[in-house]
Amino acid sequence: MIDYYAKQISLCEDLKKENKKPTLLLHTCCALCFSSSFMQVKDYFLITVFFYNPNIYLKEEYEKRKSETLRLIDIFQKEYNVKINFVEEIPEDFEKYNEKKVHQNKCFDCIFNRLLVSYNYADEHSYDYVTTTLTLGRLKNSNMINQIGEILEKNHKTKYFYSNFKKNKGIDLSLQLKEKYHIYAQNYCGCEKYDAIKHD
Repeated sequence: MIDYYAKQISLCEDLKKENKKPTLLLHTCCALCFSSSFMQVKDYFLITVFFYNPNIYLKEEYEKRKSETLRLIDIFQKEYNVKINFVEEIPEDFEKYNEKKVHQNKCFDCIFNRLLVSYNYADEHSYDYVTTTLTLGRLKNSNMINQIGEILEKNHKTKYFYSNFKKNKGIDLSLQLKEKYHIYAQNYCGCEKYDAIKHD
């Protein structure tokens, strides 16, 4: 099994030696996952947060997560004196999306869709790398997420940044940041129906 956390650290070390910061489109699902993921990459990339999450149900929940992400971006910009761009890719009408989504492959289809849209945006705007904060989630299969990134990378110009943000106490860091900044922490991934299966 590929050690994606090792790949994450290896690239960051290489970038540090080269003393350059490439651009990273960081797909973000919520403020809590963004918090720890950002802390792990902030010294190595010029970051744009990409908020595309049509899976989030209800619409009020979607707006709450977006608002909390923007609040945290503002805090981090001031504390770390960095510029963090924010892009929201507006999902199609939520009711239509929920009517037609089948998710025969459960989380795979949902994550594939979000990463595909992220990749398309990254290509269109000439980003160096693209990745997602989803690998921080306790219930998210990081191996599957990185494999989706690898599949998509073959048909896109943008490189995929392999990660496993939950490793090396990444989740503990998110909990510390949650307490420090009073971050809203939802208790479900966003989907109306979700089979909670714990993954590595």
